Amino acid sequence: ALAKRWAKADARFAKLRPHLPGCRMLRQDPAECLFSFICSSNNHISRIHGMVERLCAAYGTKLVVDAALSDARKATANPTGTPKKKKKKKKMKRKLANDDETKAEEDDDDEGEPLGDFYSFPTVSQLAFATEADLRAAGFGYRAKFIAGAVAALSEKPNGADAYLSSLRHERSYKEAQAALGELPGVGPKVAACACLFSLDKHEAIPVDTHVWRLATEHYCAELEGKSLTPKVMDAVEEAVIKVFGSHAGWAHNTLFIAELAHVRAALPEELRTPPRAKAEKKTPKKESNETPKKKESKKASAGGAGEAGEELDGLLASPSPERGSFRAPKKSKAAIAADDAESEYL
Repeated sequence: ALAKRWAKADARFAKLRPHLPGCRMLRQDPAECLFSFICSSNNHISRIHGMVERLCAAYGTKLVVDAALSDARKATANPTGTPKKKKKKKKMKRKLANDDETKAEEDDDDEGEPLGDFYSFPTVSQLAFATEADLRAAGFGYRAKFIAGAVAALSEKPNGADAYLSSLRHERSYKEAQAALGELPGVGPKVAACACLFSLDKHEAIPVDTHVWRLATEHYCAELEGKSLTPKVMDAVEEAVIKVFGSHAGWAHNTLFIAELAHVRAALPEELRTPPRAKAEKKTPKKESNETPKKKESKKASAGGAGEAGEELDGLLASPSPERGSFRAPKKSKAAIAADDAESEYL
């Protein structure tokens, strides 16, 4: 019924609907959802998976596997509960404790490999045993401070963390719940919106990240194109989507978000694919020079002298040759590095 209503309200959704039969919406435990999304900050799926696995194994309750599942696991080649991902792993050597031999170990810290047993997600009271130092040692990075801080803040609530989070679900409006969560360490508007949508029954919540921002400005609020993604603009995006899809706009947004995933987008007809946004070129402003023509000529001559031993490279003078002493490899500009590694998205 919802999909039919959305299709009537939005021509794009009507065209997408035959290609996207539907998606499941989670209604997670609020604490599990909140801390999982704190782990998601500037992160990727496999590493988030690993962090959640480690939280469960270290602080959660071990679950007893029933006979049917136990037999099924024994019948598989990989009885760990989750398929392992093939990947190239970095090799590192370490000294064995009892002898002088060395052993190559595979570094899979970031891949979130399954741990073999099943654990519940820890409650807030169980997470209280996790110190920031412990979490940093387990690979959580700067998120360790946010997890420990959020646990401490929730534990100080008058009736306890569980009662407080339950009150956000049953007694607060979406915006009230989002604002309350935003007071916790490491929780911004997007993480708060995710927790509201996937655990607090706030069906209109729209978690706005760069992907949602792109599809929204392309199809629903073109007037916001080019603006910085501030909390105020995030609210404007949310309002625009709610205006189209109504009280369950968050559910509709989830379907639209799935349509932006690379493997799903590739299967869509060309006319339904959101066009990729062109990357803006960074322009370096030219600095005005107060040098006199004579000084400039002198500087050029000096550069030419050094150039006899080296060469001009990407606008930077190469270092002296070994014969002249103090040799070091010339640094490449960002443009040169990008040309060498055109596929890198981090340059």
